[in-house]
This record gives sequence, structure tokens and C-alpha cells, in this order.
Amino acid sequence: MFGGSFKEAVRRDPLVRLFRKLTSPPEPAQWNYKRARKYLDYRSKDFNYSLAIAHFKEAVRLVPNHPLYHCSLGEALLAAPSMAVFRGIRPDFSLRRAVELAIPELQKAIRLAPEFAWPYYLLAVAHEYQGQLNKAREVCRQALTTDMPGEAKTTFEAYLKALDEYPDRMQDTEKARQMQEECLTRLKKVMSLRDAGKYREAEKELQEVSKLSPGGAWLFDTLCRLGTSS
Repeated sequence: MFGGSFKEAVRRDPLVRLFRKLTSPPEPAQWNYKRARKYLDYRSKDFNYSLAIAHFKEAVRLVPNHPLYHCSLGEALLAAPSMAVFRGIRPDFSLRRAVELAIPELQKAIRLAPEFAWPYYLLAVAHEYQGQLNKAREVCRQALTTDMPGEAKTTFEAYLKALDEYPDRMQDTEKARQMQEECLTRLKKVMSLRDAGKYREAEKELQEVSKLSPGGAWLFDTLCRLGTSS
């Protein structure tokens, strides 16, 4: 009924092209990434940590040079001990392997996007979890050489200062012991909230414990122990 020139005009119409873009199925890697984010939402009825990890890995496989995919996978792996305590996950890997599994993903994200602040922070935390404070400091200093937003730089400066002050704080063994006891008490509260299905409250309480912790290595070891036994 209509001539070829009219059909061509319709095909080129920007609104038509936008509609097609909005209604077309997402490309596979992005679809997997979005599914992973959905399954990683601990407040959702669809929460499923293992499926989230599987979808993140598939997104990485499909687009190996996407920094956000590597960073998100690394973050999810690093969070396993915490999520075991406040959400009760049972991943298909040992919680104590969370750091070693996360580090390569975070390093790849940094190589792909050197000004992407978040993977630097996560990588510094990972090294702190390992008790490798010098490596954590090195990552913070590396982050501060990049052209990242001022707010991010402030965060890294504060983190670096905390790492530098850590040895002096830990010289007071009695204070360190008291901090450990308080954190253990509050971690038991975290697990009680978790067992009652109050996951949001449990996660907030765990955040407070992290601030009071006598160090990342102690916290990581304790989370792995409690997450494995509970």
C-alpha cells in the first residue's frame, strides 16, 4: 500500500528508532548483570547469592573488559562473610577464600578503568582483611594519584590515616580485648536479628560493628568463623 520512500522515512524516524531500542531485548551481558543485581538484593524475596554470583560471572564471560562487571563480582565475593552473618548465605566456596577470589576481579576493574574509585576502596579493604596493611596503604596512595572526585579523595585520605594509626591503637592490648568482646556481643545481636528475618536491621548493626572493630583482619576472621558455624 505504501511506497518504499515512506517506509524508509518511518524506519529513520528518531522516535521509531527510540521505541525499537526501548522495546528490544537487552543484550545478554547487561541482562545477566541486572539479574545478578536483583538476586544480590538481600531485602528482596528473590534474594539468591549463588545465582547472583553465577550471573555476574556470565556477564564477565560475555564482556571480559567491562570494569563494572569485574568490580561488582569482586564486591559480591568480598561480601560473602558479611552476608553469611547477617543474611545466612551458604556460598559454594569457603568463606575464607572470599578475599583471594575477589582480589583479581578488583585488580582487573582498576586496570580497565583507573579513575573508577570504588574498586580501589574494595581492594584496600581486601588487603586489610588479609592483615596486609602495607598493601592496603599502597592501594589508597595509588587511588589518590588518580583524577577521581574530591569526595572520593577525602574518603581515601581518611582510610589511609586510619591504616597509619592502626599499629598505635593496637598497642593497648586491654583496649583491643574490650573492643573484641563488644564486637562479638554485637555480632551475636546481628545473628539474632537475622534469625528473626530482620535483615535490614541486621545489616545496619553489622555496619556499626565494622566501625568498632579492632581491625579488618580480626573482623574478617571472626565473620568467617561465625558465618561458617551459624
